[in-house]
Amino acid sequence: MDFTTTTAQQRLREALAGRQANCVLSDMAPNATGVRMLDQENIMNLCYSVLRFALAISAINAHLVVKLWANGDVSKLEKDLGRFYEHVKRVKPESSRSDSAELFLVAREFKGLERALKASKIEG
Repeated sequence: MDFTTTTAQQRLREALAGRQANCVLSDMAPNATGVRMLDQENIMNLCYSVLRFALAISAINAHLVVKLWANGDVSKLEKDLGRFYEHVKRVKPESSRSDSAELFLVAREFKGLERALKASKIEG
């Protein structure tokens, strides 16, 4: 099932049965095309799709983990996660090959949308 579809996300919401999530963990990756720029764009789009989903279903202080491949947009995603989570950290698991571009962003302590949006208005 393709997570980015409305149907897939609705099935996940139904499985939650009205409860909020304490953690959203994404170990997903799109099928690689071999075209580096396209592959990087696709995984970043997937990460932002996971972030939007997490914002909609997460409890206050929930956590988020997303897998991605190192690229020039990681810092932007890291900053965007920081708007909604108290702590954001890049993690490269020891089990990941040293030559692999795979890494994870771990975002802890979801602030809640209302608080995050208020803080964004104050800053910007």
